Amino acid sequence: MYFGTLFAAASKLMRCRSGNFASIFAIAAPVLLGLAGGAIDLIVYNRQESAMQNAADAAVLAATREATLKSWSQGAVETVGRAYVEAELEDAGVTSTALFSVKTIVDNAAKQVSITVDMDQHRYFVLGYFRKSPQIRVQATAKLSSETPLCMIALESSAASALAVSKSAGIHADGCAAYSNSTSPAAVDVEKQALLRTAFTCSAGGYRGAGSSFAPTPTTDCPAMPDPLSERPQPVAGACDHKKYSIKNTAVTLDPGVYCGGLAVDNSASVTLKPGVYIINGGAFSAKNNGSVVGTGVTIYFTGVDGRMVFDGTTTIDLTAPASGPTAGMLLFQDKAMALTDYEISSKLAAKLLGTIYLPNGRFIVNAPGKVADQSAFTVVVAKTVLIGDSSQMYLNSNYVATNVPVPAGLGPSGKVVLAK
Repeated sequence: MYFGTLFAAASKLMRCRSGNFASIFAIAAPVLLGLAGGAIDLIVYNRQESAMQNAADAAVLAATREATLKSWSQGAVETVGRAYVEAELEDAGVTSTALFSVKTIVDNAAKQVSITVDMDQHRYFVLGYFRKSPQIRVQATAKLSSETPLCMIALESSAASALAVSKSAGIHADGCAAYSNSTSPAAVDVEKQALLRTAFTCSAGGYRGAGSSFAPTPTTDCPAMPDPLSERPQPVAGACDHKKYSIKNTAVTLDPGVYCGGLAVDNSASVTLKPGVYIINGGAFSAKNNGSVVGTGVTIYFTGVDGRMVFDGTTTIDLTAPASGPTAGMLLFQDKAMALTDYEISSKLAAKLLGTIYLPNGRFIVNAPGKVADQSAFTVVVAKTVLIGDSSQMYLNSNYVATNVPVPAGLGPSGKVVLAK
């Protein structure tokens, strides 16, 4: 390699015992320049290779998640993969120094995506003479894992009690896994008389509670779980169809639409929601005083200032998410741009919450005096924090084949997206 040539020239210089300064400099200058250029080349090369590998890793994870949403379409996956690579390289500050190409391969049978990123035509001082085309090539592959189905994630990154079960409450998730992203020593917090029963519980930090409160004992120091729904398209809130809508002491059937300032079900009112998306743009979706809310094929989307939910202990709730369409599988859906907000279910009759509850900046609070979601084929919860209290018994069933309501990619039986290599 060229370092051997430089070393030989340097040795010749050391053996030189006569001659004027000019002749010595004539020999030394190319050697010193070559050594300096080579050192700079290696620094730049390593930086470029690291940036490219990071870009490929991020891109292939995003592309694989997109593949699960777009039926493993080659075109859709290529677009997402290329966009991620370009964005990552631009952030790393290396895009202006060379030419890059991205190749994406989608393997539907294996449920995996591979991305190759090549770099060429960077103007090195010396290294360019010794590197064949491409100068740098990195590869990354991601796939859907076949691990235990995931049915609960607390996204909070640092606070204690991110996933908490208090008093005599319980979480029953025998067929699926629960996860806390918090690095707190008490990230998973279960009081003595409470119970957290799962197929597997993982905490990025630690756990607090008696051994008898866990089945099984949580695994600690797990890597943080990326939000599997972070790229999920959100509904768009248009003009208000209703303002501060209130139903009292009557039975009504409501149409999908934008409910500004909240939606109140009160005084033994009975509300049936037609299939579609109900946008709560500011204010509370509340049900109280023996109110009833039922609906099949329904997504309730919260946005605006204080767009929240409060179902009191006298309420009857029976809700099922859509089986198809842009919000397929999504039952409760919070705007990712919202501030931290409470979503509370205290209903004594909430046997069916079939679908995915996604509250990325929400506190999901259950204080119901009995069983919740026990008659659902499945329920998945992804929230900022989760608190199950009072005597509530929250069921996260995993009978996915019993319904045509899909589970979003990265959750339930579809598994999570992981780097394969």
